[in-house]
Amino acid sequence: MQNPYGQTAGQIDMRGQMKQEVNDLNDKYYAQVETGVNALVDVKIGVFQHDKILDEQTDELQRRITVIDGNNQTLIAENAAMEKIVNDGSGSTALTADNIDAYVMPSNPFSEKLLDLQCKNSACEDAMNIIKKAYDKDKIDLKEYLD
Repeated sequence: MQNPYGQTAGQIDMRGQMKQEVNDLNDKYYAQVETGVNALVDVKIGVFQHDKILDEQTDELQRRITVIDGNNQTLIAENAAMEKIVNDGSGSTALTADNIDAYVMPSNPFSEKLLDLQCKNSACEDAMNIIKKAYDKDKIDLKEYLD
């Protein structure tokens, strides 16, 4: 049997099957593209969040660099003042044990803390060296050395 366009029932049936296959392939392709686009959107969101974190870390590093630069300038100025005192050598007052604090006392809390920690570190190293020498000369035994 033929339709008004001259197609047989088999041709019409095959045409319907092909149309269905094209629709099925189109649906599969659409689903894959949708999955890919969703994945790209997720990646873009992740990159945006990572960029925000990096921007915050960059700002923090810039703030720290500014603080460090300020501390560095302070240390350079203090070092220059100390070099001047040492190089002049003929200051208005002689350097004695009584007035040495006026020349070596830190001018800010940060420098004071560094000086204090350095003194403690040096004292611990000196004590350890004395103990090691005493052990090496057999003046103390291993138990005392390890305590």
